[in-house]
Amino acid sequence: PTAHTNRFKGEEHEVRALTLEEEARVLHACLHPKVRTITAYRNVGGQGRAKRSEKKATWDQSAPPKAPWLHPMVKLLLATGMRVGTLEQLTWDDVRFNEKIIAVPAAKMKARNGISVPLNDDTVALLRDIKRQATSMKVLALPDRGDMGKSFRRAVRDAEIPHCRIHDLRATAATRLREAGVSLEVTAAILGHKDLRTTLRFYRKTRPKELLAAVAMRAAMERQAAREVPEPGEAKI
Repeated sequence: PTAHTNRFKGEEHEVRALTLEEEARVLHACLHPKVRTITAYRNVGGQGRAKRSEKKATWDQSAPPKAPWLHPMVKLLLATGMRVGTLEQLTWDDVRFNEKIIAVPAAKMKARNGISVPLNDDTVALLRDIKRQATSMKVLALPDRGDMGKSFRRAVRDAEIPHCRIHDLRATAATRLREAGVSLEVTAAILGHKDLRTTLRFYRKTRPKELLAAVAMRAAMERQAAREVPEPGEAKI
């Protein structure tokens, strides 16, 4: 018999990463969910038949978030590239504020190898804010996977982002590291990947602009190399 894996509903599609614009939209939706109101009823089968309601979704900036844990969860997953299962187990003993790292022990990692996740100043500030309001040793008190997935899918729908899973936030973090010039090996170490091929799967498909830039850079390097080749009989200094 195969082991049961606790997967989120609808997590069968290919790994993808969010653009920066999509990141901003989903974070906004986590804080300010859309409110759906009935605007009209209309008949769908003539007199005496059932009526169908038409709903309109609008942003409500004043309403508190229905899932207050959702926004910090998404921000931490984007900032650290952690698996949600690791974040669920994270305690304040794992967070080293002075060193600006989260030291995840091997027991809390899927691959059973401990990692040190670097933190930027914004993430340190976020964690300090969470800790001030904490009532337990858990960094985030998260609901079960069913409620977690449902709340995240609602935010994704409100943000009008197609086919985004919680695990895609990990791919997004890997992509941001690549865009910042972090090497594949270092990215793999941060994510806790033992196999570099797994990290490569997390990089989103290269955009046309990036391809053009890479081609231009390669051409410039070849021209520079050609200029540095000495003429026959000429000693290269």
